[in-house]
Parts: sequence; C-alpha cells; structure tokens
Amino acid sequence: MRLTTISLGAFLAIAPPAIADEAQCDANPLYVLTGPASIPLGGSDLLEFNTQHTIATLLFVSLGPGPSSTPYGVFCLDFPVPLVWFFITDPSGYFGITIRVPDNPKLDCLDIFMQFAVCNLEDPTQRGISNHIKIELGGTCVEQCPDTAFDDQYAQNEGGHALYLPGLGTQYRFMDDTGRFTEHVELGTGLLSGIVENDGEPGNKWDVHVEFSGRVDPADAGFPPPGSPYRQLDPSAYIENGGPVDTSGWYYYVVTSGVLTGLENNAGATVIFGNIGPAYQVGFGASGKNVDYGASGWFAGIYTDPTGQDYSVAGDINIDLKDCELP
Repeated sequence: MRLTTISLGAFLAIAPPAIADEAQCDANPLYVLTGPASIPLGGSDLLEFNTQHTIATLLFVSLGPGPSSTPYGVFCLDFPVPLVWFFITDPSGYFGITIRVPDNPKLDCLDIFMQFAVCNLEDPTQRGISNHIKIELGGTCVEQCPDTAFDDQYAQNEGGHALYLPGLGTQYRFMDDTGRFTEHVELGTGLLSGIVENDGEPGNKWDVHVEFSGRVDPADAGFPPPGSPYRQLDPSAYIENGGPVDTSGWYYYVVTSGVLTGLENNAGATVIFGNIGPAYQVGFGASGKNVDYGASGWFAGIYTDPTGQDYSVAGDINIDLKDCELP
C-alpha cells in the first residue's frame, strides 16, 4: 500500500496530461475510511479514504471547505490553488492526507466542512465525491439557542420579544430555530445570529449578526464592569431579598457590534449599532424579563432605509438561552 501525505499549507499543483470534463466528476460516493474528530491548534492528523476505483492511474483530488459557523467567518485553510493533482498508484485506490492545523488562536474551535473529489483523468466514469467531512478544531466553544424572553411573576416590564427596536418593531422573535449564540471561551468573544420576524407582522424580518468581545467573568479584574449588573426585575427576585437570582454569577461582554440586514419587507435596509449603557450580561435572571438563564443588552445606532435615508435608532436584546435541540 502506498500512502501519500501532504500538508494543507504546502500543496503543489501538478499539470495533468489530459483534462477530463470536471462536470463528469460529480457522482458516486467516495468512501472515507477514517477522519479525525478534532485536531488541536498546531497539530496534525491523518485523513484516509478509498476511491473505490481499481484503475491505478492519475486522479485529481479537489479539496475545499464548506460553510463554517464562526465569528471569524469561513476558514479556508490557506489553499494556494483551487485544484490539486496527485498520482494515486495503490491498486485499491487508497489515499491518505495529513491535515495540519496552523497554530493561530483565532482559528480555535471552528467547525470545518471539507469535501474531497476524485476523478480518473483517463476515464471520467471512474469518479467519486465525498460527503462533507466535519473537523472540529480545538478550544472551548459553547453554542446555545436564543429564545423569546417572556415575562414571569418577577418582571417589571413586558417581555415577549428577543429584539426590541422601537419604530421598526418591538416584538421580534427568532424564526424556525435559526437563532444561535456561540461563545469562544478562551478568546472572550461571542456571536448572536439568526433571523427575526416581528410578531404579528409577516415579512418584517432581519438577518441578525451581533458580535461580542471583552468578556469579563467573576474572577477577572474589572468585574463587574461599570454600570453592571443592570437589575430589571422586581427587588424580590434577587438573592439578598430572598429571591432566586444571584448576580454574582453573571458574566459580561463590554463591547457589542452588530448589524441587522433587512429581509423581505425590509430588503435594502440595514441597522448598524454598538452598545450603550450597561454591558451585555449573561446568567440566571439576566434577561430582565424572568429568572431563567438568559441575557440582555442595550444598543444604539443608525437605521438606513431602502432609499438611503439615515435615522437614529436604539433598542434592547432580551433572550432566554437554552440547549439547542438536535435535528
């Protein structure tokens, strides 16, 4: 058995003698033998697969990432060329690739979806394409699903919304389980994303992308940030008054940067904003609407309507945070 190993940061393109129609190389499953469940930063591991083709001749292997849900966008593994050529001479069609991960902390805990395709350049009927392969890099990431923060017996203000944006809508809720709140613990960052629609107003939708940074935990210097915690519930809700909410366990993000991109009835409009007032707070009772685990924050920014006219806006985030249900 011949094993070919390569580094994802050091591909070399080999000019093929004859090019098969790439459109023909888009069918038949590629059998993956083994794939690493996770790779630490600066580490490497072996991905092995079998083409299920017995003709030992020149094949091409196309490697590329799929979507990656992360505050840092899509991680492309620094491919210098979009198509990589290899000789696979093992009679069984076996091929192995060593995947090496750069030691870059901003790449920590990303989910990478890679797709491998092979095609016999002399016989395009000998072809295969894999399903996406998920590779989880190291690090501590927490993903939760934001839900509407409804008011309970301790509320002093009406709930029923995840996003409150007077003038544009005050009952925005995440649609169809699209909401995600993903946190990178070591970097102290978070991302709130999803699609919201104003309750009772179909088509009043926004694509939400809110980034958080500067996380402050109870053991950190500067805890709590100025103006925090912001207590919105009835005083009887808090532990010093015999209630269930202990704000000493909350944590905070001191910087918020967000953009809402208009969908359907709001197509062509945007809202760009930053935080004002107390820091974005997370913990039991932190939504300000109930004593459940949640979060809240306050922001101000500029609403640009579809004609390009700008207006000042301000609003709130009030969410419950729950474990995401598996599909």
